[in-house]
Amino acid sequence: MGQSSKPAEPIGRVERSLLGFLAALFLATLLSAVFVPRETFRFIPEREPTGARVDPEIAFGPALKLSVARVRDVATLRRLLLEADFDPAAVRVGQAPVPALFLATLPEDLATVKQVQNRKNLFIGIVLPLILNANSVVLERRARLASLMSDEPSTLSDSDQRWLLRLARLYRVIEPEAEIGEVDNKVLGRLFRRVDAVPVSMALAQSAAESGWGRSRFARRGNALFGQWTWEEDAGLVPGDREDGRTHAVRAFNRLGNSVRAYVHNLNISHHYRAYRSARERLRVSGSPDGTWGHELIGYLDKYSEEGTDYIEKIRSIIRVNRFGDFETAYIGADIVPSGSSASGS
Repeated sequence: MGQSSKPAEPIGRVERSLLGFLAALFLATLLSAVFVPRETFRFIPEREPTGARVDPEIAFGPALKLSVARVRDVATLRRLLLEADFDPAAVRVGQAPVPALFLATLPEDLATVKQVQNRKNLFIGIVLPLILNANSVVLERRARLASLMSDEPSTLSDSDQRWLLRLARLYRVIEPEAEIGEVDNKVLGRLFRRVDAVPVSMALAQSAAESGWGRSRFARRGNALFGQWTWEEDAGLVPGDREDGRTHAVRAFNRLGNSVRAYVHNLNISHHYRAYRSARERLRVSGSPDGTWGHELIGYLDKYSEEGTDYIEKIRSIIRVNRFGDFETAYIGADIVPSGSSASGS
């Protein structure tokens, strides 16, 4: 038999104290690197929206795939983006993903950030993932639609036919009371032209213009990033400079992501933007989106604003000056919200 090992000598009081200190220091470092204080960050489990006033686009199909966060201040947002290695320069050249941090509201003090480029980078860090997520939802629908269009509608399963019917109603290519048998190849062709993503550069530029880079009252109080109008009295915020006799308001949303999805859907269904969709379809034939798409397609949105052609030039200027075309092929990375966070739900 081999010789027995020598018993370990008892750890002294000093050694125990040192080990305890090191363990506490390690735990404190780990917590400070991962967790955000409860009072500055809230983790919001995504729920299916309910209620009579819910936008049908928001209620259709799956909600956001990843976590939604409410960040109270800029300091916390900066910390989260830093921990996620958010680097706009690397994102521009395709060398890094966009952090999957979906904010429900803007930080309360975003408008107080004085350095312009810092404020712009924070705004991009907030809005870019929301745009990419909204596009991904639409592109998933488009992919499923393309797959189903390879067969005759009448030969599809009941569930697929019901899904097509609901999608056709949502994108307003048939009447709300239409039945399954009315979804034919002609309807599907019209539907396919509508179910498509928006240029990322154009969406970023419009959100910056319409929200004042997140500083406007509509963005801060109503999560409205795109200045969409409503004529329902209790569904929006009344502009301070609204002319006498006019009844519109700027539509408000419970979350920033819903504002983005409503904007994408509006461009895909409104008769005002038929020329935009036709131009987008022509670009699709020539290939995937690139840095020129936003500059070109905004030219068909002269009816988006009362400024008309001046609005188009303003958006093109924002795209050019901020090099938003670089973000056209940006992609979302892994979720950075810690699943074991101490933050409370709502």
